[in-house]
Amino acid sequence: MNIPPLNLSSYLKDTKGRLSDIIPISYLVTPPTSPDSEKPAASTSQPRKRVLNDLSISSAIPKKIKPNSNDKDDQKLDLNLLDLYLSSGKSIDVKDTTYGLNLLCWACQCKSIEAVKKLIRQGYIDINERNGPHQITALHIAAAVNFYEGIDCLTEHPDLDLNIKDAFGLTAVHYAAKHNKNDAVYTLLEVGARSDIFDQYGRLALHYAIRNSNKEIVQMILSKRGSNNPTFTNLIWSSTNKNHCIIEEAIFMAVGNQLDILKLFFNVGMLISVASGGWWEDKYQDKRDGLIELCVEWNRFECLRFLVINTNIPLRCQALDLAVRERKLDFVKYLCDNVGINPCHKNGDNLSLLYAANHGFMEMIPHLLTPNTSTDCIQQAILFTKLNGKCKTFCDALQKYQKTSDVLESINT
Repeated sequence: MNIPPLNLSSYLKDTKGRLSDIIPISYLVTPPTSPDSEKPAASTSQPRKRVLNDLSISSAIPKKIKPNSNDKDDQKLDLNLLDLYLSSGKSIDVKDTTYGLNLLCWACQCKSIEAVKKLIRQGYIDINERNGPHQITALHIAAAVNFYEGIDCLTEHPDLDLNIKDAFGLTAVHYAAKHNKNDAVYTLLEVGARSDIFDQYGRLALHYAIRNSNKEIVQMILSKRGSNNPTFTNLIWSSTNKNHCIIEEAIFMAVGNQLDILKLFFNVGMLISVASGGWWEDKYQDKRDGLIELCVEWNRFECLRFLVINTNIPLRCQALDLAVRERKLDFVKYLCDNVGINPCHKNGDNLSLLYAANHGFMEMIPHLLTPNTSTDCIQQAILFTKLNGKCKTFCDALQKYQKTSDVLESINT
């Protein structure tokens, strides 16, 4: 959110350099860069020390907050000009014509604690005013640019809505997590901002933390499960709008098979009952049982192996069927040879084998053939391979089974 501050001088002065009372708001100089830019404004204030009370996250955040390395000291607010403007008697509800942001938003964008205090001292400022097409507030901006001193100052205002939403249902905690701002998240949680609010897309702040692979923010939010979660929402397993729950999101976002977030949830008790201090509730059984298939669907092999080794999640044939249909040989090998999933039903039907034979996936056949696969099923597979020209390869794979001699006779019939 890299926005240059408003040029109030163009509003205060006329063309001859004199204070003017007639220049309309439309002539305010508007910023040329987007508020959605990822480059935050710089802070001229010194970083302060914070003491963490929760030992479970003591290693998640540095004891001394340091300015972000991306911050640049290239955005300053002219306090003398602001004083001149405020003393002119003009409305403090002035907004730029491009983004529709008020002075308090600009003060937070520029990380000027002095400007924030001056504006709040005016006494009649709307601390919760929504601005621009996204309907953001000064608190949203302060969170997005990691202006934790400004957040502290804003939260001292008695009328501040700490959980106010923008046009898309995002709170300040969402903004801080989305923009990867650890200090802002910590500050908001310490003053009681809620972590159980879903935006209109069905995402918690935790979803955005996972998308940034930010373990520290995830730990901070989970450590406040009581004080910042008044609805007692199961932050790990619950979901809305058929979206991914947090565990599913962790698997979905494990690009490159990064396991850090998934391991974190395992360590905080994702499968330990709520009564025992964990997060597990039986009503989420369907979600839990579908995690193996989700790993296959999104090609998260290391996630699958971690869940197989460390949990008792049922290993269903659906996962193997999905791996066969998506031609993921490494998953087929692991599920058949290492995990021991039997692709064959009790009646001898082996649908995974038939699918592989029909589509010519001959590299899978040795792993899918089982001694209890029915003769009828094997004969049907042979018919498929005759049609696609893979019959010899298939029959070569049959040689290891006792019923081979009986079955192979069907080739010439």
